[in-house]
Amino acid sequence: LLYVGQVLCLPNNGVALPLVVPTALPVIATPVVPVVPVIVPTAVTPVSSIVLPAAGVFPSISFDHTMSAPGDTITISGINFPANGVADVFIKPLTSPAAYMVAGSTTTSATGTVSYAFTIPTSIGGQTLTGYAFSVLVKEHTTGYYGYNYFLNGPAR
Repeated sequence: LLYVGQVLCLPNNGVALPLVVPTALPVIATPVVPVVPVIVPTAVTPVSSIVLPAAGVFPSISFDHTMSAPGDTITISGINFPANGVADVFIKPLTSPAAYMVAGSTTTSATGTVSYAFTIPTSIGGQTLTGYAFSVLVKEHTTGYYGYNYFLNGPAR
């Protein structure tokens, strides 16, 4: 049964093919309950060509430095992200209860990898980052898949 306003989730295995459906559902009248015809589009176009990782595979990120300080540029590398998506890069002091602040945006590759050169700011949202470890989150827009890691504040090594 289909209901007005219902969201249909259709697997497309990464291939954008139109799905042809009838333009109207058949009306089956009963003397007790009147049936209202529902008009359905003739073709459904997939929202995007994002390809999800296999079940049980989770995104992760790593850095090219174990310690870095504000002003340093690090490279964030990620694997197992949905392919062909857009991901935001968030940062905050590790022990801070403040929300993550968007620090940048990048695109995931056709194989689900991320590589992003990131210069660490001196402050975020008015909070100085000196003296903290940094927590970094890379989150894909459409699916919400994310990778998380942290590094210590100090001279790059």
